[in-house]
Amino acid sequence: MALEHIILNVGLCKAVARLSPQTNVAMRVVVTDRINRAEFDQTVQFRRGSGNSTPVEFDSAWGTYRIVMNVPKYRCNGVDYMEVLPDHNRSMNTTLVDGLADSSAPVIILGALPQSFSYAQPSVVIFPADMRCNGVVGDPQMNGIDNELEQDAYYASIRTPALYHQPIDVTLAVRLQDSSGGFHYIRMPWKFSSGFTWPSIGKLDIDDAVLGWVAQQTEDILLCPKFYGTSVGQ
Repeated sequence: MALEHIILNVGLCKAVARLSPQTNVAMRVVVTDRINRAEFDQTVQFRRGSGNSTPVEFDSAWGTYRIVMNVPKYRCNGVDYMEVLPDHNRSMNTTLVDGLADSSAPVIILGALPQSFSYAQPSVVIFPADMRCNGVVGDPQMNGIDNELEQDAYYASIRTPALYHQPIDVTLAVRLQDSSGGFHYIRMPWKFSSGFTWPSIGKLDIDDAVLGWVAQQTEDILLCPKFYGTSVGQ
């Protein structure tokens, strides 16, 4: 099985960030799948340096993973979740915190993107729950959303309590930029589970057909196409 190359850019906790640049730090990183099988389990050594993050690199099969990071000497921890697409290397930003880390799982939305259409720059945004299809959008909100963009894929981790209310208190949309710099918004129609243990995942690939259709639509309205998608719960 071919493996994808992963780079974790681990943001430093305050206790480590205060150390002198020459300080060596030991951090254990454990990456496990849904059946708690370790994909990566290693104590990495790094020098504090002058930046506010440190890279951790490893190879992984595609799938959903929990990332647990621990710096016991300085009581720093981190828990995060990652979705790896087949045949897609990726980098991911994650962060250590002082003390206990929040282990609740986010909603993850992601999809492949043709490199030739990298100008589309997909990102996930939030609108009010009463936003209507084909209605003119207001200012999109990104609070609680961590968007990361690669040349061939996009990823968004969403942590907002409003997403789990019944009925849902927000409308999620993928924002695309067209070749003239305008914006189009595609509603994510799927319901997401609470994801306390594992992420709820929605996948929307942005391929040539999607971009061609979007280019023919009016900018700055909420598009609600009918299509099949993939949503994975806990």
